Amino acid sequence: MTKKRLEEYRPLKGELELLNEKYDPFSLFSISEDAKQALGINVDKKISKIRRIRRDRAERVQKEISEIEHFIESIEDDFIRQVIELHYVQRLSYRVISKKLYGRTNPSTPAVMITRYLKRIGGATEHDYRG
Repeated sequence: MTKKRLEEYRPLKGELELLNEKYDPFSLFSISEDAKQALGINVDKKISKIRRIRRDRAERVQKEISEIEHFIESIEDDFIRQVIELHYVQRLSYRVISKKLYGRTNPSTPAVMITRYLKRIGGATEHDYRG
């Protein structure tokens, strides 16, 4: 697992919410059979294809979310897991996390902890070490 992959968690959750909304853009209008023929395409087939693509994307996004959540849940060190959850799931800044957990506002402490943990498990990348 890398910081980049962990950072994808919240955007993926937002995308999944949009994909799973009960709102179906195609339910707002209907096309008469004459209009469908005039267009020269099978509108129903196109709509079905778009809905299938959307459903498939939702399944892929859910799988990615589940993998990230499983990684976080599998962290044995309670403190590291808490820091990672606060930053990547709850989107708290390192400064807020530091204040909450340590009583001081040194943002580098939680950032360094995460980087060291990911490096230790072999998941961090060069990009992760630069800040």
